[in-house]
Amino acid sequence: MKKTSKTLIVLISCVLVLALAATVSLSIMTYLKVSALEQEQPAEEAPVQSNPGEDDVVIGGEYVIRSTKAISEAYLSGDSTALSDRDRETLDMASAVLGEIITDSMSDYEKEQAVFLWMNHNIGPDADVTVLVRTDITTDNPHGVLSGRSAVCVGYATTFRLFMQMLGIPCMVVHDVSQVHSWDLVQIDGHWYHVDLYSAQNEKEPLQYLNRSDALQSAMGSTWDVSFYPAADSLERCYVYQSAEPCGDIYAIPAALHKAIDSRQPFVFLTLPPADDTLSLADHLLYTMESTLMGSVEYQDVMLSHAVVTDQDACCVYIKIDRYEYEDDDFGDDISYEEQERIDKAIRDSFGELTDVVYDDYGDYDFDY
Repeated sequence: MKKTSKTLIVLISCVLVLALAATVSLSIMTYLKVSALEQEQPAEEAPVQSNPGEDDVVIGGEYVIRSTKAISEAYLSGDSTALSDRDRETLDMASAVLGEIITDSMSDYEKEQAVFLWMNHNIGPDADVTVLVRTDITTDNPHGVLSGRSAVCVGYATTFRLFMQMLGIPCMVVHDVSQVHSWDLVQIDGHWYHVDLYSAQNEKEPLQYLNRSDALQSAMGSTWDVSFYPAADSLERCYVYQSAEPCGDIYAIPAALHKAIDSRQPFVFLTLPPADDTLSLADHLLYTMESTLMGSVEYQDVMLSHAVVTDQDACCVYIKIDRYEYEDDDFGDDISYEEQERIDKAIRDSFGELTDVVYDDYGDYDFDY
C-alpha cells in the first residue's frame, strides 16, 4: 500500500513538472511572437507624416497625386509589357501627342513650352467640378485627362509631369500646405521653375504661369513645403521676367500701366533698379493706383492685382490686369436701362445728391473724410 502511494506521488510530480515546463515553453514562445510583432509594425499603424512627399497625397480631400513613373519608363525603354491595359492606353495617348508636337531639334525649354501650350489649348478645366467635390470622374489623372480632355488641378499637374518625364525632363508635382491645389516644378537647363497649368486656363496670356521663380510664385499667394521641394531661384527661363520692360523708377509705373490698360494687355511686368525703399514704395504706389482707378468712372471696370518682389538683385513688379464686363441690362430680367435711369432720378429728386463713401489707399473706410 505504501509502495502504491509512493508510485502515485511520483506520477503526480512528473505531471506537474511537465505542465510547468509546457507553461514556461508557451510563455517563451508567446514572448518571442509578441516581440517579433512589435518589431514588424504594419505600415498603416505608422505615424502620419507631418510633411507628406510628392505622391500619394490627397488634394482637396478627394483627389490623389499618383505616380505615373511606370508609364514614362515604358516609353523611354520601348517596353510596355509590364503595364496594365489602362496604363498602356495612357501611354498610347501621350505618345501620340508628343509625336504631334515634339521634334528632335527642340531644346528642353521649347519642348516644355510646346507641351504647356498644347495642354492649355486642348485640355479644359472641369466645368462641373471644383477641386473640393465629386469623385465620380477621372479628371485627376492622365488617363482621364487625355481621354476626356478635361482636368482638375491634380489632373493638369500629373499629366504635365508625365509628358516631361517621357521627354527625360525632371519634373515634380507640388501641392500647397493646405493641400487644396497642386502644380508642377520642372527643371530646365539645370534650374527649377514653377508651372501652373490649371491657373493658366482662360487667361489671355497663359504663358505668364510658365516657369515662375519661388519669389514670384510665393508673391502670387502660393505656399508649399520649401524643405522638401527644390528651390526655384532662377529667372533665366521665366517667361514673365523675360518679357519685362525696364522702368527708370517707381514714378514711371503709372505711365507703363496706363499704356498696358489702354492696349488691353493682360499683364505688365517691369524691372526697377534695386534700392532699399523700392519694394515698399512700389507696393504702396500700386495699392494707390488700384484704389484710384476703381473709384473713377473711366476705369471702374479695371481690376488690378500685383506683386512686387526682389529677385536676383532686381526689383520686379508684376501687375495682372482684369476687366469686369458691365451689362446694360444688369438691373434684372425685366428692368431696362432707361427704366433704371428713371428710378435713379426719382431717388435723386427725393434725397438730393448724396455723398459717396470714401476709402483710403488700402480699400478701408476713411473715417476722417
